[in-house]
Amino acid sequence: MNNVEELKEKLKDSDIDLSQWGKNTNKSAEDLLEEIKSGESILKMDEGNRLVRRIFVCTANIYYKDKNSKTYILKEEKQIFKNGKIRKRNLSTSMSEKMNLGENPLQAITRGIQEELGTCNKIDIRRKGRRSKKRKSISYPGILTEYIYYDFEAFLNEKQFKKEGYEEKQNKKTTKFIWEELKT
Repeated sequence: MNNVEELKEKLKDSDIDLSQWGKNTNKSAEDLLEEIKSGESILKMDEGNRLVRRIFVCTANIYYKDKNSKTYILKEEKQIFKNGKIRKRNLSTSMSEKMNLGENPLQAITRGIQEELGTCNKIDIRRKGRRSKKRKSISYPGILTEYIYYDFEAFLNEKQFKKEGYEEKQNKKTTKFIWEELKT
């Protein structure tokens, strides 16, 4: 895929309606092309001859245990887009990160945690497993996406822990993370 017009043609040929792409919190065809070129996404035809976006995603639940043995889990609270739209988040994990071309899962989750939390220190990361599922994309309306997940747990130390949470600023959005105490 060399340009966005070629990509749009491929999507239209697969009966994908692009009318809502790039609107509100939906990503654009330009965003998808960027993902394809970076190796974050792959487009392929499945056994039913449907166009499918395949991505490899690393997820992590991130924990902190304080001196009083209280355990906290990090939650992605919301995304605030440059256009003022807010997407509240209720994810099953603390964070997720798409793998880049040439990365293994541990490298990808380490990069993701460092980018999202702004820490470069060594993080205690443990692999939990691998799973996959197909569903309609939230970011790209109308396209079926196959998610290959690599699941991890990460444990922060006292120096890495920020009680007020974390904020990741990107070109198109800011993501806010907060801590919730785990009830035992």
